Amino acid sequence: KALLKDARANLAAQQLVSPPKDNALQNYRNVLELNPQNAEARLGLQTITDKLVELARQSTAAGKFTEADQYLTEAASILPDSANITLARNVLAQKKTEWERKQAEAKAQQEKLQAVLREADTSAGEGDVQTTLAQLEQARTLGADEQAMTSVKSHLRTTLESLSAAAATEARESLKARNAT
Repeated sequence: KALLKDARANLAAQQLVSPPKDNALQNYRNVLELNPQNAEARLGLQTITDKLVELARQSTAAGKFTEADQYLTEAASILPDSANITLARNVLAQKKTEWERKQAEAKAQQEKLQAVLREADTSAGEGDVQTTLAQLEQARTLGADEQAMTSVKSHLRTTLESLSAAAATEARESLKARNAT
């Protein structure tokens, strides 16, 4: 009876599988060693398993997949044939696959954005206003931040100022040459 009392106290305190040697799982297992048919101890193991599965579900929902897997592994060590564990493992696998897909999509979009910004910067360096503006609009739709956009615009402005200054110098020199003849 003392073991059952300790197991109940551990369960109430959420000491499901730790600390070592003083947790609900260990106390219920100790009861079952003495009396393999003890209904309360068997129900206690089921309760612990259910709580671990619930913790795994919460971890899965929070994106803590490793933690969720650890809870499910612990639960499976108690009741390996539990349908709840199998269902939770399937949900975990599905959520993890979905998360990995989203991460890959985000990475691909970021890489595309960086490529578009590089192309826009190259176009800006060539003074190609129309292409630069079109690429900046594409970068905006891909989620470019203002700092990146401003950097390309600044490069375009500097290039246009240089081209304008060079054209003005060339025109003055051409006029001087024409007036000299």
